[in-house]
Amino acid sequence: MNSLTGESARQAEAILRAWQKGDQGQLESEMEALTLLARSATDTNELERFEALESIANEMRKERRPASDPEMEVCRKLLRHLASLSHV
Repeated sequence: MNSLTGESARQAEAILRAWQKGDQGQLESEMEALTLLARSATDTNELERFEALESIANEMRKERRPASDPEMEVCRKLLRHLASLSHV
């Protein structure tokens, strides 16, 4: 795994996993962890990935739409993409 994509990719994966399980408590916990991790990012590329991830998470929090909603599908696809960076 590329160390530059490690934390944001792992966090995207954790958020996606909690969301897919429908575990609201874990989802909130992962979103809070995201905020803390994003604040400590020092690499510019990693910081940009965290910013994208925070935007996705904020959209998910704000809307609380069903997972079947087309806009939530966009969030899911973006999370999958960010999570896939851990396998690069």
